[in-house]
Amino acid sequence: GGQQRISRIVTVTGGGVADPCNVEARLGTAVATLIAAAGGYRNDPQRLVMGGPMMGIALPDDALPITAATNCLLAATAAELPGLPGEPELACIRCGACLEVCPARLAPQDLLVADRAGDLAALGSLGLAECIECGACDYVCPSHIALTRRFVAGKARLAADSAARAAAARAAERFDARNARLARTAAERERELAAQLPPAGSPR
Repeated sequence: GGQQRISRIVTVTGGGVADPCNVEARLGTAVATLIAAAGGYRNDPQRLVMGGPMMGIALPDDALPITAATNCLLAATAAELPGLPGEPELACIRCGACLEVCPARLAPQDLLVADRAGDLAALGSLGLAECIECGACDYVCPSHIALTRRFVAGKARLAADSAARAAAARAAERFDARNARLARTAAERERELAAQLPPAGSPR
């Protein structure tokens, strides 16, 4: 019943491991240890995904630990990820496959149009910041379009644009505040000068 789980069975698979297998591993074990249990890397894997190709999350490295939710580790080669280099990109055919698999409920095909147009406002309103970079859209794209890479770059551009706008707004505030301060100083100086001058019409 209420026993705390301390280990789980993890499927370690993909063309990027030598000997795909199921491994019972303690929670907190490094991903690298499970890869070693599957015979280590081979065929130059391009992406390490925790959770499988569709709903999985791309890992930045294999030092991360497994959790109770880790059911699958996929060491994917370029051939298993059509959106990665190696396959020529074709035109988007608006098939909607990316739309169906996106766990963040985004519209990757619309984001692609906005990205190609360099339309940062559209990328923002279409929710690009919510992309979790899982690679599911790359995986299902029949045109081999590297959507995830584009979206990562697009998020960086959005962040830079947002930072630039914030900096410009702060500079405009400082400029307005400076002008207001100069105007106040000039008005005070005029009042001081007026106080020192004799009233109009009085004898000099």
